[in-house]
Amino acid sequence: MASESQLRHIVMLTDLASYRQAAEALGLTHSALSQTVSRLEARYGVKLFERVGRRTVPTAYGEVLVAAARRSLDAMAAANHEIELMQSVESGRLEIGSDPAISQAVLGTALAMASKAHPGFTFVVKTVSWRDRNRALLNHDVDIWLGPDEQNDHPDLAFDRHPFPYPVALCRADHPAALLGAQTLSLLDLTQYRVIGMDLPKSFHVPFEPLAKNLPKIQAQPKSEGAQFVIAQDPHLILSLLFMEEVIALVPVTLGSYFIRDGEVTVLPIKELEASRKRLPVCVAWRQERSPAPAAEVFRKTVSEAFKELNAGGRDPWGDWFPRPSRRKS
Repeated sequence: MASESQLRHIVMLTDLASYRQAAEALGLTHSALSQTVSRLEARYGVKLFERVGRRTVPTAYGEVLVAAARRSLDAMAAANHEIELMQSVESGRLEIGSDPAISQAVLGTALAMASKAHPGFTFVVKTVSWRDRNRALLNHDVDIWLGPDEQNDHPDLAFDRHPFPYPVALCRADHPAALLGAQTLSLLDLTQYRVIGMDLPKSFHVPFEPLAKNLPKIQAQPKSEGAQFVIAQDPHLILSLLFMEEVIALVPVTLGSYFIRDGEVTVLPIKELEASRKRLPVCVAWRQERSPAPAAEVFRKTVSEAFKELNAGGRDPWGDWFPRPSRRKS
């Protein structure tokens, strides 16, 4: 069987199609790289590379071996990554999948805590929606995942669950709904406006059940022209639309924390949202074929602490959750 270094050599030669360039990239001499190919050709008894014009390309036999080499090198890289995670939280990488509907509220706080305690570690965050959670974890695309809990557990995954505040209805300070003053509104009152929300599982739809129950009544009522409901995964798009258009956003309160504090955005009093003391389900998920790596354990702990802060009783959720330098006390 070919060694790992030999596999790297033929992959590089295939990618660069030149003995000279591949040898330079590998830190070898042209002769050393040629010897690698010659040894492999002698071992398999077939020609692996050939000259086509000015390029060196794999033969049909070579293509088979190069494809296997790539798979082998990818598997070795994945194994190295797993071992790094298991050895220490002082170095290495943890790849985190995160749904944007939740990450904006707690992920920054959790990573700040983890980085402060373990400054040598690298956290790689990938956007992975709740719809793609299982695939991303089971395919080893990410090591751990944070997002809304669809409450449909996979038998090969383990979960930590946390409470998350109900969404609020946000709009610009000059929006017609905001000009109604302190008047308490119903979710049904929002149907006359354009509304935008985030893509969330059914477990997050509890506060909006009155809309579903009264759908026939809503459809029978005359609507203002252009009334619609927009769903987006990108929180920055929601904020852009909030300022560019006369829309109402049903989102986590932390999404508009800066702008609420500065008076540019208003939280509308919606009776169905204000009446509930419950919390929505959010989870951290990971593969359970083995004990979590130390780095994952650190991340799980800091996420738990971040949720405790978010759900702390009596805290003004937009007053100091993301304190900008200009707002910090000297």
